[in-house]
Amino acid sequence: MRQVIGVTFGRPLAYKTFSGYSRHLFLTMQELGALQAVISTKQIRARDFWDGCVNWAPLRDLKRPKFNVHWLWNPLTIHRLSQRLQRRLGRFDEAIPVLQVGTHAYALNTSRKFYCVTDMTVKQAVDSGHFQMSQLRHDEACKAIDAQKRMFDSCEKTFVLCQWTWESVVNDYAQSPDKVVVVGAGANMPELEPSESKYSSHQILFVGYDWVRKGGPLLVDAFRLVRKQIPNATVNIVGSTPKIFEEGVKVIGSVNKATRSGRAKIERLYQEANCFCILPDFDPFPNALIEAQATGTPVISLATGSRDEAVKDNVTGILVKKRDCREVAAALLKILSDPNRAHEMGLAGRKLVLHKFTWQNVVENILSHIWGDGRGGT
Repeated sequence: MRQVIGVTFGRPLAYKTFSGYSRHLFLTMQELGALQAVISTKQIRARDFWDGCVNWAPLRDLKRPKFNVHWLWNPLTIHRLSQRLQRRLGRFDEAIPVLQVGTHAYALNTSRKFYCVTDMTVKQAVDSGHFQMSQLRHDEACKAIDAQKRMFDSCEKTFVLCQWTWESVVNDYAQSPDKVVVVGAGANMPELEPSESKYSSHQILFVGYDWVRKGGPLLVDAFRLVRKQIPNATVNIVGSTPKIFEEGVKVIGSVNKATRSGRAKIERLYQEANCFCILPDFDPFPNALIEAQATGTPVISLATGSRDEAVKDNVTGILVKKRDCREVAAALLKILSDPNRAHEMGLAGRKLVLHKFTWQNVVENILSHIWGDGRGGT
């Protein structure tokens, strides 16, 4: 039986680690009998605290401390994490390959084959000005990019979620095109039976932890215009907790998918949503759009980055060409005011996901490249 060792920075099977990507990837591998074990590279020692691994600043706002990005992407830190991972791997036969989600450790003094999955590169994150990467000084960013290149160099193949990231790995990191493979992602939501009023409910659903980066303020501006024509339109905000006191806007906040009640709550929101809308300037790969389409919900987003790889414009949703509240409002009105069109888009979205974005497809594609037999499986 051919198996791999799954590795991530954080608990591999946790819902929040890499937005659940590693959880669904490795659980699907487990179902296929292709997973030997899972390991976290997040192995923190006392010396790491001495070296400043934690950023305590969020405590001032009563928020949870975060890892210090200057420590996390220091080449010395990455080398230490790689050494610690290598010691953990020592109890497994070297013939068993590693599949790492993310790029926080590389192969050291071993004949074991390494593979990785990444949704974006450090260079893309730095250039975007988003995430904690924007805090790195120029020299720190260059060293982080060099460290990530070492990771790519040490891998037999690098799997990416979209063509946009493929281009960065190949062009910015000098990787051979045949070493980089687009595998996409699977939907993290089950197929759901729509409510009877779904496509005429006038409910807009927003799901995202980062309110500003996901385009929440732009959505609210557009929503004000929508309400002038559809007075009973509403917006449900999940994940974020912005301080908004706007008629028709309901801030639901965080929903714990790890609990049965949490899953039931989020599923009900999707079942009732007339459309799903997030408007990020930068988003490595729009998993949220795939999840919404899986539930038969038409989607609206900006036509940037890899959106057109996940959404068929004017078929499964609408990709707005210009970051303008009037254009977003026009797209919302096209769906909210036409139940038949919304229904058709919902069906097309579900068909797209079932054909292209399933974890079974992702895993079989990855395994076929690891084993080199073009078929995957065990």
